[in-house]
Amino acid sequence: MRFAPILASLLATVAASAQEAPAWWAGELSLSTGVDYTAGDYGENERTNTLFVPLSVAYLFDHFPLTEFPNDLFELRLTVPYVSLDGPAFETGTDVVRDGAADGLGDVMLAASYIVFPERDLPLPAVEISARIKFPTASNSESELLGTGDYAYTLQADFFQRWGRVTPLASIGYRIAESEHDFRLRNALFTSVGGSVELTRSLSMGLLYDWSQQTSAASEATHQLFPYFAVKLREDLRLMPYAVAGLSTHAPAWGSGVQLRYVIPVR
Repeated sequence: MRFAPILASLLATVAASAQEAPAWWAGELSLSTGVDYTAGDYGENERTNTLFVPLSVAYLFDHFPLTEFPNDLFELRLTVPYVSLDGPAFETGTDVVRDGAADGLGDVMLAASYIVFPERDLPLPAVEISARIKFPTASNSESELLGTGDYAYTLQADFFQRWGRVTPLASIGYRIAESEHDFRLRNALFTSVGGSVELTRSLSMGLLYDWSQQTSAASEATHQLFPYFAVKLREDLRLMPYAVAGLSTHAPAWGSGVQLRYVIPVR
């Protein structure tokens, strides 16, 4: 959830305001990776440390050929993560299922996003509508518990508009979780609000506040803060370091991470 608004802010810098639609296949191929580390006790007595390393490949079409809007974008993204966990897991409620270290393939994610930028003379925000499906590729054995073993589906809408150097951001989404392995998972509404400020042509900083409903019978709603920087190292290389501050019992106490994105124009 935390990365979609950040990516939306980067998409706001894409040159998508051309008056004529480009060829249907024109766009950007991007390869991205990063490291995400969080730690917290999640309402229990022992700390759990989580390391998440995603590998993503995406294609961003400069124009979606099924519409008449000249400023719309369409992106397909596939993410394959590596996950390492150290500490107990309480996914089934009060029982400890894994108490130790485990690592391996995480849940693979496939996402599709449609982004529309309004005409320059219209006081409307850009809108990104996305749909994601989580495939249960991570092990859900009691000795590892890297995932729940169930599919999950997410629908999300992001809104952002640039006013000078400031870009306000807002997101709302709904996650539908299958629960076939006795994990008592619940569907959950989530939202984010925040914004970014352009400090220089290649550096901006931002802050996001995330809220999510409880995702299982044993959890509570989560509140988190995400301060971040967006750095354009080159025209084709972008870096995003960030931090995580948990504001509720079942959120990570703290965390940090970085994303690196390499862009290949296709014309």
